[in-house]
Amino acid sequence: MKNIILKLKSKLGPLGWGALIVFIISRCGDIANLISRLFLGRVLKSVDFGAIEPVISTLAILAIPTVAIFQVGVKSISRLKEAGNDDKRRALIADLAKVAVMGSVVSILVVMALSSFILERLHLDSKIYIPIIAALFVIAWWSPLTQAVIQGGRHYKLMSVPSVFSPFLMLILMLVFVGAFGWGLPGAMFARIIAASLTVFLVFILLRSAITGPKSAYPDEMKVIKRTILPMFVYLAVFTVLMHFDRLFVRNFLLEDSGGYGAVIALGMIPSYFVAPLVFVMFPLAAAEHAGGRDLRKFFEQAVGAGILVTVVCAVGFWLFGESVVAAWNKGFVPYANYIWIYALSGGLLAVIRIVAMVEIARHSYGFIWLMAIPSVVMVIVMYIRRTNIELLDVILLVLITRVVILAGFSVVGLINRIKGF
Repeated sequence: MKNIILKLKSKLGPLGWGALIVFIISRCGDIANLISRLFLGRVLKSVDFGAIEPVISTLAILAIPTVAIFQVGVKSISRLKEAGNDDKRRALIADLAKVAVMGSVVSILVVMALSSFILERLHLDSKIYIPIIAALFVIAWWSPLTQAVIQGGRHYKLMSVPSVFSPFLMLILMLVFVGAFGWGLPGAMFARIIAASLTVFLVFILLRSAITGPKSAYPDEMKVIKRTILPMFVYLAVFTVLMHFDRLFVRNFLLEDSGGYGAVIALGMIPSYFVAPLVFVMFPLAAAEHAGGRDLRKFFEQAVGAGILVTVVCAVGFWLFGESVVAAWNKGFVPYANYIWIYALSGGLLAVIRIVAMVEIARHSYGFIWLMAIPSVVMVIVMYIRRTNIELLDVILLVLITRVVILAGFSVVGLINRIKGF
C-alpha cells in the first residue's frame, strides 16, 4: 500500500497530490455542509432560510481587509517555509495573530455602532442577532488566520479540522438547536459560531510546535508584503462583490425570492466544492515555485483544465436532473429548479477566474484585476438601476454574463497565453 501511495504521489506531482488530499478531506466537510443546508431548507421558514447566504455575504464583504491580510500571509508563509526561514515564518504568524486581536475589537465596535442598519438591510427583526453577528465578525478574523497557517505551511492533513470536524460539529449542533430546541435562524447561527470557535482553538493546539519557538525580524519579506497588500485588497474586493453582491441584492430587492435563491445557491455551488481544493493547494505552491524561479505552466494548465471539466459536468447534471433533486428535497423550491444549472455554470466559471487570479498574484502580476473590476462594476450598476423591475432569472443571467465577459477579457489580452509562456 505504501508503494502504491508513493507511486501515485510521484505521478500526480505536488499540485495533484496536495489537491487530492485536500479534495478528500474537503468532500467530507462539504457533505456535512450540504446536509446542513438541506436540513435548514426543510425546517426553516423560507424567508429565514433566505437570510443565511446574505448574512454570510455581509461577513465576506466587510471582511475584505481581513482576508486580504491573511491571503498575503499565505503567500509569505509559503515563501519563508520554502527558504527554510522558520524563525521568520513564526514571527510573521505571531504578528498576524496580533492583527486578528485588534481586528476583533474593531469589529465588535463597528457592529454595535451599525446594529440598526445591519438588521434593516438583512431584514432581521430581533436584536438577538446583534451579539450573534458580532461573534461571527470576530470569527471572521480568526478562521482566515488558521487557514493561512495551514495553507501557507502546507499542512494539508490538518485541513481535516476546519473541513471535517467543524462542518460535522455544526451539523450536530444545528440538529440540536434548530431541530430539537426549535431556535430557528438564531440557533443555526449559534451552531456556526460554536463550531468555528472550537475549530480555531483546536488548529492552534495542533500547530503549536510549528508556530512556537525562536522568532526573528523579516524585513525582506515585509517589502514583499507591502508590495502585495494593496493589489490583494483590490482583487479581493472585486472578487467578493462578484461572488456575493447578487445574494445581498436579492435579499434587499427580491425578498420573496430569497428563500428560493438560497436553494439555488446551496445546490449551484457544488462545482466550487470540487475546484476549491485546486485553488487552496495551487496558490502557496505557485508562490513557492515562483520564488524559486521555476515554471508554473503545468500547475496552471492542470488546474484550469480540471476546473472547466468539473463545471461542465455539474451544469449538465443539474440541467438534466435538477428538478428531481429539488422535488425530493423541498417541493416549495421546485419553481427555482431550472435556475440551478445556470448558477452551477456561473459558479464554476468563477472558480476558473480565481485559478487564473491566484497564479497571477503568485507571480506578482496584477493587471488582470482591471479585467475583473470593470465588468463587476457594470454588473452592480445595472442591477441597481433595474432594482424596481428586475426578476430573479435576470439577476442569475447577469451574474453569468459578467463572469463570461471576464474570462473572455483574460483571453483577449493574452493573459492565459502569457501564463503558458513563462
